[in-house]
Amino acid sequence: MRALNHQMTLAALGCITLITAGGARPEAAPGDACSAAVQAEAVDAERVCSDHLAGLRYDGAAGIPQQMALASTLNNRAMARMGIRDLEGAAADFEEALALRPDAWAIHLNHGNFLLMRAEPGAALEAYDRVAALAPRDSAARNAARKNSALAWRVLGNPAAAERALAESNADHSGGAALNPERQPRGEPAPPRP
Repeated sequence: MRALNHQMTLAALGCITLITAGGARPEAAPGDACSAAVQAEAVDAERVCSDHLAGLRYDGAAGIPQQMALASTLNNRAMARMGIRDLEGAAADFEEALALRPDAWAIHLNHGNFLLMRAEPGAALEAYDRVAALAPRDSAARNAARKNSALAWRVLGNPAAAERALAESNADHSGGAALNPERQPRGEPAPPRP
């Protein structure tokens, strides 16, 4: 039963990712073949991104703009690797990208989706929490993180927490007051974190 719920959740995540992934990617420099290949879901996107990454490393990614480009390319290659089911490679790319840019909400959102796809809902929730803390309050990325965290809560078997996450998403998106996850409604305990 739990496996079936997880498969249904991942199917729903796929729909949400298609809607939100475009806004989750860092902006690419004009002419960035890696970003274009990932967005086009090209068969050779992983190779294109690896070539682009090799070029960035050859040029020396010492300054802030170079590190931003390196992190963006790692994020894009991780997404390309997800597409070809190279989950170990994607995990390594996300880890390196986040080490370079721990403040990049777009990388955290994609990493959260990756973790949820890998059946690690607790870790995905942490990534989505970082997006909520880093992204602008009324952004599509923050809204996507809330919706995807609802999926993670459902995988964990906590429908009440999933409903709260959706309510926060709706409040963020409509400009209303979002629920504070530290203050739960009376009589309802805080949802347990995995």
